[in-house]
Amino acid sequence: MPLELELNALLTDTFNLIVKCEEHSLRSAGSEDLSIGEIHLLETIAKNEPEQNTVSALAALTGVTLPSITVAIQKLEQKGYVEKIKSAQDARSVQISLTESGITVNERHESFHAHLIGKITAQLNPGEREVLLKSVAKINKYFKKLSEFMT
Repeated sequence: MPLELELNALLTDTFNLIVKCEEHSLRSAGSEDLSIGEIHLLETIAKNEPEQNTVSALAALTGVTLPSITVAIQKLEQKGYVEKIKSAQDARSVQISLTESGITVNERHESFHAHLIGKITAQLNPGEREVLLKSVAKINKYFKKLSEFMT
């Protein structure tokens, strides 16, 4: 099989398997009311400084339209994973913050990723780990540039 076809099959299969594992992890952790997209939005909120978590900033960070991110945040608020807090400096601005439930779900998701990476890297020797890291970094850089071009 030509390299391009084999690499495409591996990347596609790997992506789909990771999503499947994440979905299984969500169900087994009792978070079946959340989609993978919602989990990743919670993760984005958790990684940012509170002042960066405005609706418009989150839309820009995630590459999602303002109306779509607004609906996603409303759903997460209704489910009890985020709350909206009016800015003390600017009454027109609202910051999105994780609730205790949101923090718990995000911590579980972080643990899932840490476990996954630990299992993968445990199978590799130090040289293979370095090659994997450099290769994935180059792939990531390519997709970042591609996504910037698309927005």
